[in-house]
Amino acid sequence: MPKQSYYNRLFNLYAPFYHLVGDRFNGSRRLQAQAIIEKLEANSHKKKAILFVGAGNGVDVSYYLPSFENITILDSSHRMIEKAKKKIGPKSKLHFVASDFLSWRDASQAAFDVIVLHFCLSMTTDPKAVLNRCAMLLEAGGILSIMDIAKPQKKSFLGINGITKFTMFDMSLDLDELDESNGLQKIFEFPLEELSLFKRVAYTNEV
Repeated sequence: MPKQSYYNRLFNLYAPFYHLVGDRFNGSRRLQAQAIIEKLEANSHKKKAILFVGAGNGVDVSYYLPSFENITILDSSHRMIEKAKKKIGPKSKLHFVASDFLSWRDASQAAFDVIVLHFCLSMTTDPKAVLNRCAMLLEAGGILSIMDIAKPQKKSFLGINGITKFTMFDMSLDLDELDESNGLQKIFEFPLEELSLFKRVAYTNEV
């Protein structure tokens, strides 16, 4: 498995073209945001702080922008962060961070009502560590939103994984294997409407 710095360099190269793939899933992004906001409101949970991990060009942010007071947009690729700034525009409640999530120093002083982790776990070298840190940063009763690849069931898919994990994502990731390893409980799970090879999941740490 390549080191994380490899992915950082790769996404600096992908930045000008990211929208060609990332925007394809906007329908599912919108549905996920609606479901999460409705869940928070049903539980009378505050909508104050939200964190986007591996935010890319910020494509998810617009769906949450009107609902949250404090928005942190983090990506390890500085070129992606520049794309996000241009896409979303300057707003006082937005905070842009170019940093690897696991080495982000300010995280120790932060807590979030929602963490958005879309198409990120399959592009990191240590998905369990990423999930554990998300669980630590999540406010009680908060929600973690994940969109990512669901482990392919056909061996023909896994046969090309040796190529895909060096060019985009690790197709062997299985979110089900990561469930409940850090106190998070699944709220819902759906295949992506655009491509069932991926799924959208929401977790909470609510007792």
